[in-house]
Amino acid sequence: MPRSSSGSATAMLVLKPEPGSAGPAVALFGVGLVGTAISQHLVRSGGYTYSRFPFAWDRPGMQSSQLERVLVELDDQRQAVFVWAAGSGGFSLTPRESASEHMAFRLVLRAAEADAMNRSFKAPFHLVSSAGGLYEGQRLIKRDTAPQPLREYGHLKLAQEADLLQCAALTSRIYRPTSVYGPISESGRQGLIPTLVSNGLSQTLTILVGDRQTLRDYVLVEDIGRFISGSIQNPTSGAVDPMILASGRPVTLDEIVSSVEQQLRRRVFV
Repeated sequence: MPRSSSGSATAMLVLKPEPGSAGPAVALFGVGLVGTAISQHLVRSGGYTYSRFPFAWDRPGMQSSQLERVLVELDDQRQAVFVWAAGSGGFSLTPRESASEHMAFRLVLRAAEADAMNRSFKAPFHLVSSAGGLYEGQRLIKRDTAPQPLREYGHLKLAQEADLLQCAALTSRIYRPTSVYGPISESGRQGLIPTLVSNGLSQTLTILVGDRQTLRDYVLVEDIGRFISGSIQNPTSGAVDPMILASGRPVTLDEIVSSVEQQLRRRVFV
């Protein structure tokens, strides 16, 4: 049995299908909320096993040699798929942090391109972007609505999408999830709902900055993981437009607080 795939977002996983399977091997970068959900679904439903590798996000000089280990691990596989689900700063991302992550992302893109050309195979590259980062403050978002990011985080996501789309040797799969929520984690960033649950259980005050009537769309991370892992295991060769992954039912912050209170059966102090 593989080890639990929960862990630090600053890691890489190489997931391999069971012997005889037609599924591709997967190089997954970032094992936070979304990355963990993707890997867990591949393990549970796809019969994958995995190995974990370190990736020094804050040490560019070490990243090339660390990526080499991953490419060697993928070498005996007929097909390889790359998934970028990394990111640690969120909406509070600083320009310095953004530059560091962007540099790491470009390094991974170059490695994926080189691997694809060595195999003479146009490799799928799955990028987890962010609808919130790209469309913050915009209304009536449609398929052809142009992103207008307001923060460093959104500008980084848009730049990563542009970098991927310029890679001729890679087939891009871009996902723009809305506000993702999932289990409470001891590591990594916590979203609004896990924070409210955790603070509600401990009767700790939660401070929200913003309008309590602001509408946001919340999507369960297990749904995200299932959808992306399905796309990984059943690749298509044609071009695919960036996809917004949403529940389709926006709610206010007040509604979220009320729902958490009902589930916990106690007052949540906000």
